[in-house]
Amino acid sequence: MVPFCGARALRAVPNALTWLGHVLTLAWLLGAPWAVGLAGLLCDALDGISARKLGAASEYGSLYDWTVDVTCAAIMAERLHALPLLALLVPAQVYARQRGWHISGRTLLMLGAMLI
Repeated sequence: MVPFCGARALRAVPNALTWLGHVLTLAWLLGAPWAVGLAGLLCDALDGISARKLGAASEYGSLYDWTVDVTCAAIMAERLHALPLLALLVPAQVYARQRGWHISGRTLLMLGAMLI
């Protein structure tokens, strides 16, 4: 077994950022200060950037990030009493993903919630 170091450790950075962004977003949804939610959004932006810069982009990482975005967007839509919005948002995110575009419904809803 190869030790977890060097290039292998760097390849884990994007998924670790996705995980951290997910945890921070959930913490914000549970009542943490808005800065925690903002840090979650920053992690959401940095995970894809780091994956490309480190040559660590993968189908798993892309799907993981997208799944976190959709689930967090669903929770936020429910909290904002805007659940019907998901009837438009989720298919739009699926379409964007198939086209290779990264449009985060989580980001849009979080920014909207922070402004309310």
